[in-house]
Amino acid sequence: MEEFIPIVMFIVLAFIVKTVSDNSTRRYIVKEGNVNEDLKYLFMDQQNYGVPSSLKWGIVFIAVGAAILVGQFVPVDDKELFIFSAMFIAGGLGLLLYYFIAKREIAKQEPKQG
Repeated sequence: MEEFIPIVMFIVLAFIVKTVSDNSTRRYIVKEGNVNEDLKYLFMDQQNYGVPSSLKWGIVFIAVGAAILVGQFVPVDDKELFIFSAMFIAGGLGLLLYYFIAKREIAKQEPKQG
């Protein structure tokens, strides 16, 4: 388990840097008075637009958890390597599943043309 500590620390640090960067960009735009219709997406509530991010992470974490669980019961010589590989494969499949779900949901939300 101690191998995951640096990975989690990196993910948390990246999230903090992204959040601070996004907020400073928004603050700069508002300060300069450059807010117009084209930039309204920066201030939109992300929960009401597109497909929720929580769906993506729910799918990924369930897939990775299932890979770890299955890896505990599969009789292989190098169990750690198998579980580590299965986690990445399951996480990738989870992201692909989310992509297709999000693509379908966004297509439903777009106004029909014609």
